[in-house]
Amino acid sequence: ANAGIKADTRGIPVDDHLRTAVETIYAIGDVNLKPQPKLTPVAGFEGSYVAEQILGDQTPITYPAIPNIVFGPTELAKVGVSLETAEAAPDQYTVKHNETTHWYTYNRIQDPDAQVWTIVDKKTGRLAGAVVLASLAEDLINTFAAAIDAGEKPSDLNKIYAYPSAQSDLQYLF
Repeated sequence: ANAGIKADTRGIPVDDHLRTAVETIYAIGDVNLKPQPKLTPVAGFEGSYVAEQILGDQTPITYPAIPNIVFGPTELAKVGVSLETAEAAPDQYTVKHNETTHWYTYNRIQDPDAQVWTIVDKKTGRLAGAVVLASLAEDLINTFAAAIDAGEKPSDLNKIYAYPSAQSDLQYLF
């Protein structure tokens, strides 16, 4: 408040360069009012961005796909367009549910809950989101995040990955 910056209970408003109402003061991470999740890697990304801004870059911030995960014996991870958003817009998105307990990896580790949902943009055919409920979900969700950032179609994920890994089973999605 002494610096002339206003905040509410959700954070400090920032512009598309992460500047507060005082142009020489930036807000990153948990304190800013951006809609991105308040996660350590997001704060690190924003910190690097602000350093570039201070050094003279004037490009507005653009965020990559940000995966979210709940860790436990069974993990729940998501990235990109949510299932709720996709199911509410069936003209825009195709949602595919895959029960993946039969995949080699999940069969090998005896995961009885393994499931993957993929969300594809109907207009572009590109992967727009994914949800993984399984042990080792962090491996798959990072792969899906990279695919979304690269603008890949689901079939582009059919690559040769280290075996045996959850990624090596992605061929079974299609």
